[in-house]
Amino acid sequence: MGPPQPLSGPELEAALAQLGSADGPTVIRAATLLSGQRELTSRLLPLLADERRPANRQGILYALAWQGDLSLWETFIQVLSDTNEAPDVRGQAAEGLEYLFSEVDPGTARFEAGVSALVGALHDPSPEVRGCSALALGSTGHLPLVPTIAQLLSDDARGTSFHGGEKDAAEEAIDDLRRTNEHRTRTAGS
Repeated sequence: MGPPQPLSGPELEAALAQLGSADGPTVIRAATLLSGQRELTSRLLPLLADERRPANRQGILYALAWQGDLSLWETFIQVLSDTNEAPDVRGQAAEGLEYLFSEVDPGTARFEAGVSALVGALHDPSPEVRGCSALALGSTGHLPLVPTIAQLLSDDARGTSFHGGEKDAAEEAIDDLRRTNEHRTRTAGS
C-alpha cells in the first residue's frame, strides 16, 4: 500500500466536517482520512479548541499527530497534562509527542518538557494514559529513562489500549528506546 492519496477539496471539507459528527465510526473514518493529509494544522487546531466531546477531541488529535508539525509540541503537552481531559484524549496527546520526538534534540528545553510531561503521566490514574506515555518515552532513545519506564513492568493493570496494557507497553517502550538509541548512535557516527 502506497502513501495516501490527497483528498480533493470537497473530500477534505467533508472529512473536516465529519470530525464534528456525533457518530463515533464517522469521526474515526474522518480522522483516519485526515491523518494522511499534510499541512492541516491550521484547520485542525480551531476544531480542537471548539470541540468538547472526548471521542471527537481524540479524533482531531489523531489527525494532528500525523501532521509532523513540531509547532504542535506544546499543544500535545498541554492536553496530556490536563487531568480534565478524558484518558483516551490524553493518551492520544502522548502518541502525538511520540511521533514528534525524532524531530527534537535530546537535552533541549523542548525535549525536557516533553519527557517531563510523559514521566508525570506514568503516574496517571488511567492505565491507558500510563501505557501511551511509556510508548512515547520509548521513542526518545534516551537510555536514562529505562528505569523509569521499567517501573510499569510490575503493574498488572490492563488498559483498553491495543498494546494490551501497561506491562506490554513498557516492554515495547524499552525495546523501542534501545533501538532508537542504537540508530541515533550509528547515524551520529556516520
